[in-house]
Amino acid sequence: MLSSFRCLGALAAWQTSNWWWLVGGVVLLANWPFTLLGIMPTNNKLMAIHPASATSDVHQLVKTWGLLHAGRSAMGAVTTLVLLTASLQERGSALVAQRREMALLCSSTAVQSTRLLLELT
Repeated sequence: MLSSFRCLGALAAWQTSNWWWLVGGVVLLANWPFTLLGIMPTNNKLMAIHPASATSDVHQLVKTWGLLHAGRSAMGAVTTLVLLTASLQERGSALVAQRREMALLCSSTAVQSTRLLLELT
């Protein structure tokens, strides 16, 4: 499912020429290898330890696991910020386009009104 988000990010980047979408998709997908290669081995070590035979090394493993998990959470926060940036840029572009259209419409209306006034006088 996450790889489809990366593909959607690539598609959105291609269609909008806003590469933040692609960056967000890549960071989102980067959680998988980080989990498999970083967190999972530590998790497996912790799961293999019997609670009765826990030593002070277990405390260090739990600390390591916590730091790794915090890193994975930080990657999620970065993904959120990147995708938020991309969406706000898109919204800003849409607002600029709307303002241009309104300015063109207003200037066109002003030109027509001036022509009408000149014709009437």
